[in-house]
Amino acid sequence: MAGKLTARFVATVTRPGRHGDGNGLNLLVKPSGAKSWVLRTVVRGRRCDIGLGGYPLVSLAEARTAAVDNRKLARAGGDPLALKRRPFVPAFEDATRTVIEVHKPTWRDGGKSAGQREASLPRSGPGGADPGGPRRCRRSRITRSGLRCAPGRPPRLVRATHHD
Repeated sequence: MAGKLTARFVATVTRPGRHGDGNGLNLLVKPSGAKSWVLRTVVRGRRCDIGLGGYPLVSLAEARTAAVDNRKLARAGGDPLALKRRPFVPAFEDATRTVIEVHKPTWRDGGKSAGQREASLPRSGPGGADPGGPRRCRRSRITRSGLRCAPGRPPRLVRATHHD
């Protein structure tokens, strides 16, 4: 469904403000002349503005298509902004391996520290331990935190630890 904006108007407009295409799609022109597409819609009962990108990079047709997709998702109960809001957090093992690779050249022991650090990571795959499985003790002991370890069994709490 075509709106009231034309490709010619979008390319030549210089007047700052919001220029509506219909169904919540707006071309936002800033005083500096920068142009961007903004979709104003309702997501889970709240009005929100969703940025669709700048004008030269996103054409009028692409902005209309993205607006329709986002409106359909919002109408179905989804959140079009969920992927933008969620920060990327790497897995612990991936982050640790990245840190090891970055700092390996600065260690003076010729890579011995890197090997020790990599060996301390949980092993997965053939012959490796399940990283999500219970931790097993190697010898009997009571730790400072009050956990009692018996060989081959997961740690269990013996006494509560109180901190003042």
